[in-house]
Amino acid sequence: MQAYDRRKGKIVKLHDYGNRTVSFLYHTAVGRIFLKALSGKSFSKIMSRYYKSKFSHRKISKTIEEYNIDLEGADPTDFSSFDDFFNRRPSIKNRPLPKAVSALPSVADAKLLVKEIRDEAVIEIKNTVFTLSSLLAGEHLVDSYRGGLCLIFRLTVDNCHNFVFPDSGEVIERYKIDGKLHSVQPITNRQHKVFAENYRHISMLDMEHLGSCAYIEIGALMVGRIVNNDKKQFSRGEEKGYFELGGSTIILLIGNGKVKIDDDIMEYSKKGIETIVKMNEKIGGVVK
Repeated sequence: MQAYDRRKGKIVKLHDYGNRTVSFLYHTAVGRIFLKALSGKSFSKIMSRYYKSKFSHRKISKTIEEYNIDLEGADPTDFSSFDDFFNRRPSIKNRPLPKAVSALPSVADAKLLVKEIRDEAVIEIKNTVFTLSSLLAGEHLVDSYRGGLCLIFRLTVDNCHNFVFPDSGEVIERYKIDGKLHSVQPITNRQHKVFAENYRHISMLDMEHLGSCAYIEIGALMVGRIVNNDKKQFSRGEEKGYFELGGSTIILLIGNGKVKIDDDIMEYSKKGIETIVKMNEKIGGVVK
């Protein structure tokens, strides 16, 4: 897989965690037999216990080396388990918010893909089409986002897995949708509409500059838990929550004409190429 690295100004090759395993599970007959059990929550809970134990510590150094992870001054010995390492927090000094309140910041360290929402309220990602009503589990919720934008933040093992609010405001509604825990790697989209099938948390937000937005956290293979801080009122850049172990995705739905995404991100998104972004990095601006 490839992604656009804004800092280097070029396309780079991504090394996705467990890519061979995911390919086996989704693209072979034997693998699909195992997949039925692995994509359920019971297996996720079992793996979570292991990764929270001291026995998992041996995986930390190997993972850091294999994926060239920047610990930003931390040391592998600072973590008691692989879960502790996975849930590390990024250095605030390395994630300053844009000074202009009109700037749209990234909600997480991630690989970002931006898609336009068609007027008929459908989104096409990697040749897979799904509806907003299936994503939100409610037809009455989609009207605000027709013609708007769908921002897809894909988090991988090299990313810190907490996420923040992009603007100040309040939570209007929260709900959860039960589902499977398929991998969120792009190769799985060929067989499963993971964003509409996976377990997910949905927050309907009313924000100062962005207006009404839907903020969706999507669980994935081996993600045991999505943790949301119980806040009614929130500030721009404040932590919203975090994912426990596994690759995960955040989707932000923004209404038509609310923001303009930076040209480089849109250019590569139209080609189906993700852009590497950091939490609080400017990715666009509010349309006045």
